[in-house]
Amino acid sequence: MQRVRNALYSAGAHARTVVAPYPAGPNPVAPVRLSFLGLKASVADQCGQWPRDLASGSSVAGWDNKPYWNFGCAYQTALAAQVADPRDLVAPQGETPMDTAMRTRAIESLRNGQDPGTNWKLVNSSISQVGAY
Repeated sequence: MQRVRNALYSAGAHARTVVAPYPAGPNPVAPVRLSFLGLKASVADQCGQWPRDLASGSSVAGWDNKPYWNFGCAYQTALAAQVADPRDLVAPQGETPMDTAMRTRAIESLRNGQDPGTNWKLVNSSISQVGAY
């Protein structure tokens, strides 16, 4: 079990691990079952709920200058479906270590009067032929 924990930790799973037995049957060498809790971004309510008429012409009830019932729900649902790590919506994540070699190369280029940007060249690429007729 310790080897499994070490492998998980070295792969980046730094969460607390819990060991629990399970009925493995007659197999003396039972496989290890791993399970985890994951986060998923979602909206609080279901979209498409319209308890009031937005374009009520028979009363002044819909004339308030306020957001309607589920304003932005479709936008929020689409955003939640695209978020890779929902923790990014709650708090910023730690930065990765800086690339010292790249930073040094850029500073040296500036000192030598050269452009520190990356010089990308497309050779024999279908992208370079776009619009060329």
